[in-house]
Amino acid sequence: YDAEQGMLPYAVPFDSLGNRIDLTGGEVNLLNPIGENKYTTNLRKTLRGLGSVYAELQLLKGLKYRISFGPDLYSYYNGIFEDSMSMNRGGGVPGSTDYAQLNQTSNTSWTLDNLIYYDRTFAKHHAINVTLLHESMYNRSENSSMTGINVLEKSKWYALNSVSALSGFSTGLTENSLESYMGRVNYSYDDKYLLTAFMRWDGASVLAAGHKWDQFPSVSVAWRLDKENFMQKLSWIDQLKLRFGMATVGNAAVTPYTTLGALQPEYYTWGSTVEEGYVASDASLANPMTYPDQDLKWEHTTQYNLGLDFSVFKNRLSGSVDVYSTRTTDLLMDRNIPSVNGYVTMLTNIGSTAGKGIDVTLNSLNLQAKDFSWNTSLSFSANRDKIVSLATGKVNDVSNLWFIGQRISVDYDYKKIGIWQNTTADLAAMAKFNANGNNFQPGDIKIADLDNNGVIKASDRMILG
Repeated sequence: YDAEQGMLPYAVPFDSLGNRIDLTGGEVNLLNPIGENKYTTNLRKTLRGLGSVYAELQLLKGLKYRISFGPDLYSYYNGIFEDSMSMNRGGGVPGSTDYAQLNQTSNTSWTLDNLIYYDRTFAKHHAINVTLLHESMYNRSENSSMTGINVLEKSKWYALNSVSALSGFSTGLTENSLESYMGRVNYSYDDKYLLTAFMRWDGASVLAAGHKWDQFPSVSVAWRLDKENFMQKLSWIDQLKLRFGMATVGNAAVTPYTTLGALQPEYYTWGSTVEEGYVASDASLANPMTYPDQDLKWEHTTQYNLGLDFSVFKNRLSGSVDVYSTRTTDLLMDRNIPSVNGYVTMLTNIGSTAGKGIDVTLNSLNLQAKDFSWNTSLSFSANRDKIVSLATGKVNDVSNLWFIGQRISVDYDYKKIGIWQNTTADLAAMAKFNANGNNFQPGDIKIADLDNNGVIKASDRMILG
């Protein structure tokens, strides 16, 4: 379809004898897709099965156990055949070949949860809820690909063993897992004073040895002011809750085996023979391997939040206001490193960032009738973040465009202040710069000399936004 859209309007797809013209319009980059469906087959099959099963057992009054298992099975099959008449194989000219490829992928994932719940109320006023969790997550992905040329048309990709040698083949296996333990306690006094304490321990297989496990605490308190006696006279208030919380969460979004230093193929020429070898990284590739950080660990984000929830006028107007402050440490990011190391990037924990913001939500029920209602929802958010420190401390990392006190992504460049003109003043100014090694001419962009040293160089760059 894309090839048809790219054809020139005046292009003729067939000659006077009805034969297809491969290069329509005389343009070598525009191949004729008309009739391609006769010569190309691309069969794709996807099968996926999702499930969920659980069992629950009441052990004692208020105490129960629950186990749940959720499998996810995925299979993908892709067979490709291109006849020698296909535009991708030469269009039938001498040297054109038949082509077949078979790609298969299978994924197996599952989640297993073991939970214990305890829920009781004491002396009519004290309610306590305890949850204990053990969770296991596992993912396994296998893939294979085989390619052959000069295959029989009728056999397509079903008889790739008939060719003298496969022109390409590959197989792959990826496994990763996550194991977690969690404990949470909820306490309420008269449904007026609320407390939640939470602790979680997570272990991720994708992180470096000795750094796979970490802990993430959380605690929050809330006060239902609308349940206080001194608020009962204010009948127009339906709900008013003040809350404060602190929570730490982790991030381990790392590609499996990143910390192990996987190998990638490299081809060498020995006389007239090309041999395949393996190297840790080829810095000349578009996407070379990253340097394996043997100390890669969890990224932590801790947030403090002060919020207010309200509902008034018989729930016709409701909303919330949240003011928060965040601090992220051991930030997971790709860092550029000198290619003399054999690598050009490194996924590592670079430092810490901080942010603060506000979220406001307002909901209203403007009109309520028997068969009609009109609701309005408004929201406002504002956030500011900055880099607090880097791997080298409170020192800017110009090569990665990371600056202390600034956002992670900034525009760092020369300040353009105009265009050099062919005037006496501009010619004299250009002569001074050119005498110090620059090469400006009329029509070039005029750049601000921030340090006023008469030469434009890297130190004249600044953060523009």
